[in-house]
Amino acid sequence: MNLFRKLMLFLLVQALIIGITITSFIYYDIYPTYNALEKTIADNTITPASQILTQEIQISKMLKESLRNFLFTCIGLGVFFAIGAFSFMHFIILKPIYRLRKQMHWIIRNKKFRPIHQQSKTSDEFADLTKHFNSLIQHVIKQNKSLESLSLTDPLTMLQNRRSLDQFITTLGGLLKREEKNISIIMIDIDHFKLYNDTYGHVQGDDVIKKVAQSIIHNASRLSDFVARYGGEEFVVIFPDTSMEGAYAIAQSIRQDIENFKMPHKSSPTSENITVSIGVSSALVGNKDQILKVLADADDALYHAKSDGRNKVATNIEKNNASKADL
Repeated sequence: MNLFRKLMLFLLVQALIIGITITSFIYYDIYPTYNALEKTIADNTITPASQILTQEIQISKMLKESLRNFLFTCIGLGVFFAIGAFSFMHFIILKPIYRLRKQMHWIIRNKKFRPIHQQSKTSDEFADLTKHFNSLIQHVIKQNKSLESLSLTDPLTMLQNRRSLDQFITTLGGLLKREEKNISIIMIDIDHFKLYNDTYGHVQGDDVIKKVAQSIIHNASRLSDFVARYGGEEFVVIFPDTSMEGAYAIAQSIRQDIENFKMPHKSSPTSENITVSIGVSSALVGNKDQILKVLADADDALYHAKSDGRNKVATNIEKNNASKADL
């Protein structure tokens, strides 16, 4: 029932109550007084003057009483009508507005979009307003999720990007505070990629990046594995609950797959085809800083693989042993 119909029904009920009250008052109070007055006038010819005076005084009192009662009745009806009008305005109009305003203020204050709860099951204008507002909120939520997904995704490879990697490390660090676990991280770099772009162009360079990404996803296929494009031609994979040996085997599989793609790279000093160098690091971690240390160790291992001739997989253990040998 819409507001106009509710208002009309309210006014009709109020008018009916007022009409019944006034009619009852006239019938039970004013009408008997009028009959008494009419009878007195008819009997004036046969009634002594003293008795007529007494009757007129009584009728005058009855009229005054009737008028006073009528006045009180009107005042009571006015109060009743005012209370009814206020109740109608409060429960039918003002309360839904306050409820909508309160929930909208919550959305503005907390900067979180959520549907408004409709406490009333009616189908009035406020229900329609709530329905349309919730449709708008759902659209905004969907758009925000889409934008958030885009902000965390590399548009070329559709892998997670550096921002998403930072968030994942923060989240994982928080979870590991409850229980330390072993994680392994590999960092992958396409060998001599700048030379490839200079020789074949950026369009073909993008194709190489996408094929390398596909190989990484194929090998790091567990739901818990996190794959991200670290930047440029570098990639990062985080393997929760994975040993150094397990991560090393996956890294070798990725390196071999990419070499088997036989993507020509005539400018490469390393090979006639596209190759990658990979650094592997593994450790027992219990917080975010320790995860970042494993990432830094994987980066050092990658540098060692590139220094050792490229198209190799190196671990941080090998890098540390090489450093000791140099000493």
